[in-house]
Amino acid sequence: MSWLRLTTALMGGLIGGLTGAANAADLIKDDGWQLVSAHCSGCHSLQLVTGNRGDRQMWLQTIRWMQATQNLWPLDEQTEDQILTYLAKNYPPAGAQRRPPLAPAMLPKG
Repeated sequence: MSWLRLTTALMGGLIGGLTGAANAADLIKDDGWQLVSAHCSGCHSLQLVTGNRGDRQMWLQTIRWMQATQNLWPLDEQTEDQILTYLAKNYPPAGAQRRPPLAPAMLPKG
């Protein structure tokens, strides 16, 4: 690896970690939040966590994708279970984000 690429990678990790640390206050404080902060903020802002919703399977698929494509390190079984439990409990699938469609009688004529 060239010196420039190594420096860029190290700085990116440092900046990502600092950005994530600044957002740790935004995580819901529940069992496992420190693990999520430690393992997630090393690579990206925790806003990527708090801005997403999903069930345990979706979060697991996200972790597997990050491990396969984004160089996320392997997580031991207990740590992964605690992270998945925290995420599924505190950032579950969201309900509909849009209002229901208008009744036909309420639509403009024409």
